[in-house]
Amino acid sequence: MRYCAPEPPAVARIPKSFGASIDVALVDRTLPGIGGPALLEAIVRRRRGVEVLLMSGYDEEEATRGGVAEGLAGFLRKPFSPAQLLEAIRARTGAR
Repeated sequence: MRYCAPEPPAVARIPKSFGASIDVALVDRTLPGIGGPALLEAIVRRRRGVEVLLMSGYDEEEATRGGVAEGLAGFLRKPFSPAQLLEAIRARTGAR
């Protein structure tokens, strides 16, 4: 099952019943309304066990400053290809 939160506050409305079935969340470092670090924290707090991939146009060191690396499962630097995204997701879920 796929779910796309159209804006950051929508994450809070993801039904708890998805909790066990959400494997990976892809979060942009820079988001309108809520920063990527705050969203990352909210996901990790609400959805224990969800692998969170952070994407950014910044390099990984800059993008993960300020405690962002805590709870982070991986990083994708933009731009990335669909194949790179799929590889990152498969690496976190064990899917091949």
